[in-house]
Amino acid sequence: MDESQKQEFRALIVKITNDIDSDDFNKLKSLCKDFIGQRDLSKLNTPLDLLHQLEQHQKLKPNDVEFLNYLLEHGCKNGSTLKSHVTTYEIKWSSSKDTPKDMKRVATFLANNLGREYKRVLRSAGLPDNRIDILIEDNPRNTREVIYQGFCECFSRDASIEDIIQALEASRCKNLADKVRGNDLG
Repeated sequence: MDESQKQEFRALIVKITNDIDSDDFNKLKSLCKDFIGQRDLSKLNTPLDLLHQLEQHQKLKPNDVEFLNYLLEHGCKNGSTLKSHVTTYEIKWSSSKDTPKDMKRVATFLANNLGREYKRVLRSAGLPDNRIDILIEDNPRNTREVIYQGFCECFSRDASIEDIIQALEASRCKNLADKVRGNDLG
């Protein structure tokens, strides 16, 4: 795991805890009773202390924020706002290893077969221009990697293979859409 990801995760934790009031803090502690003993919970004075304790118990990790989302959703009045910070973090740090095998195959196939129209297809698949620009900046002179990472990110944003097929068709890449639909990814 990248050191900058760890630092950004810590910044995310600080940002979230700044917006947790005392009522929400007590609710969060209640939600954590199964993971942190009552005696240890009583020693925690701030939301930041609680989240650090959860990190020590391996419930919060820079590459797994599922439990953090659960806590924010069920323990905070402004949980949806706080979860939006987590979503932004997830989008930035999502990795292709979390992409299911069939989606990886589609991403690899498109990286090897999609030409100049890749930006239009990625946009049509729901990837914002700023993310495409970041991928291009991170992978200069490596269009295949930009395409691969772009489609992996689309999948991590809950795009389905059918969504990608529709994006290909909307971008006049019917031949590639047919191959993906027919699983002809040879």
